[in-house]
Amino acid sequence: MSASVAIIIPAYKPDFLKETLDSISRQTSRDFHVYVADDCSPHDLQSIVAGFEGDMPLTYHRFGSNMGGSNLVGHWHRAIALSKGEPYIWLFSDDDLMDPRCVEAFLALPRDRRDSNLVHFGLSVLDSGTGAVTPCHPYPSRLSAERYLQAKLRGEIVSYVVEFIFPRKIYTATGGFENFDLAWGSDFMTWVKMAAASSEGIISIDAPQSRVTWRRSHVNISPDSSYPVTLRKLQSLIRNAAFLQTFMRSHPEKFPLTQGQFRWLRFPLGEIFRKRAIITAPDIRRLCRMYAAEVGFRMRAAAASLLTRTAKLLPGK
Repeated sequence: MSASVAIIIPAYKPDFLKETLDSISRQTSRDFHVYVADDCSPHDLQSIVAGFEGDMPLTYHRFGSNMGGSNLVGHWHRAIALSKGEPYIWLFSDDDLMDPRCVEAFLALPRDRRDSNLVHFGLSVLDSGTGAVTPCHPYPSRLSAERYLQAKLRGEIVSYVVEFIFPRKIYTATGGFENFDLAWGSDFMTWVKMAAASSEGIISIDAPQSRVTWRRSHVNISPDSSYPVTLRKLQSLIRNAAFLQTFMRSHPEKFPLTQGQFRWLRFPLGEIFRKRAIITAPDIRRLCRMYAAEVGFRMRAAAASLLTRTAKLLPGK
């Protein structure tokens, strides 16, 4: 008989994999199966995984080619495809941690609620440099797709990939993870569409010892502010906004705000302005033209282009 929860780890980095697997091995409920999907890593991940054989239900698979370097979401999808039909999917990472009662707390939810909703765990952030752990602002017990978007944009909440579990049937019905370069915004946009497909939106677990800890470290892409990565992130943000605009238009009952009222659609222009010291003036012009072509708001995009390029030229700006 298959387990209830498939815990999927698209693995590449060895730095914290042992800690991650150790946190999973300490789960008080054993009703899960771990799938480690080795993305043709140059490191010996198999020997790390082998240390946990017999401690928990575990499958290790090494792919013959690396996909995550060029198509991270594609690797997520092929990693999930290793699973054996478990009704719930938890896409975890190779460096984050889960408290020992996470699976137990999830399975304690009434069956009808976990079958029809995107489920969120409380979240903390671990700074690997200092060892400090900071709890993030809690989610309300229920959060609609629209409210999730607004709260995320306003900085009232944070979200990553690893603190969500979703029913396989919602994953299948919504087409899986949205695919953007560097997976930048892929989780965010996917949680929007899964929340819209859920009966209650996002429901949150509030139980002792059932938090997820996201690790901030030198191996994360999030703090990478190099020129090529910044440019790719900005392009993905524009495509996030284009996706969101189309999605909102196709689900007006979930998003009663008009397109012009919803500030997330304008967020990429603000990010282009904020990253003006890293990118070039021609980049700014191209990005704003891309935004106008894919999202719209042409006059706003033209004004943002001029303002950002002018600000870039000013001393000390």
